[in-house]
Amino acid sequence: MLPMKMAAQDWDTVDQDRIVEESKQPESVNVYGTVVTKDDDRAINGANVNVVGTQLSTTTDFLGKFSITLPTGKNVLRISHTDMKTVEMTASNNMRIQMVRKDTESDGFFSSTCFYLQPTLQAGALMGVGVAVGAYISNFNVEAFFTMGLAKSEDITWYPPSGSNKANVTCSYKPTAFGLHVGYGFVVAEKLRLTPQVGLSAVSIKCSDGDSKGNVASAAIGVKGEYALSRNIAIFAAPEVAFAVTRSDVYKQLEDVSSKIKGWGTGFNARLGVTVTF
Repeated sequence: MLPMKMAAQDWDTVDQDRIVEESKQPESVNVYGTVVTKDDDRAINGANVNVVGTQLSTTTDFLGKFSITLPTGKNVLRISHTDMKTVEMTASNNMRIQMVRKDTESDGFFSSTCFYLQPTLQAGALMGVGVAVGAYISNFNVEAFFTMGLAKSEDITWYPPSGSNKANVTCSYKPTAFGLHVGYGFVVAEKLRLTPQVGLSAVSIKCSDGDSKGNVASAAIGVKGEYALSRNIAIFAAPEVAFAVTRSDVYKQLEDVSSKIKGWGTGFNARLGVTVTF
């Protein structure tokens, strides 16, 4: 049997169908964008941008910018960097990609690892102003603080021993405190972190004439609550109760005659202020 000869118009139809089908295939496109840090919007230099499912890749420049060609049927980019968490997203022109640091467990307002500074106002048994510096390391918290007392004690008169030719001394006392807190932070909402804390502190009191001094060491338990205003700024309140552990002889004598002085080492206080995170 002889093969059937196809008409010329049939060949033309096949060729035209193939041309139409090929014309439907999407062409490769070039996309460009910028890669920045999510917390402070800084450009990321040297981030690798890869077209998922291919070997095509490029790196960002010092401004965080990149340009890459997407082949037919490929439109997902994988962006990676040694210091950042890997991101995958659908490509688009003029895209802005935000990356989160690897040492940040949460993409929200609170970092699990950071350093901070806290100007403070203390209210309660020991009124004062001060500052705290500290850090969160994988949510574990440690901070050192200093507080300068604003209130003074009542005027207290010291009488010399019988037969002494020294004159009576009347003065008031003013406290200063310093110490250490440790705790663990729990992010309970997007903008709220609670940190139960325990601590040790020393309160030193000094007579206005500079001659008489006393001190008390205290243990404290409390909780610090922070509300984020931005990724680097939060307001906080930290109520705590302190218990005197040891007292100097002078301090023991003074707290017997002054309820204010007694409260400086044992009592309720609340620190209020602003957290600035670095």
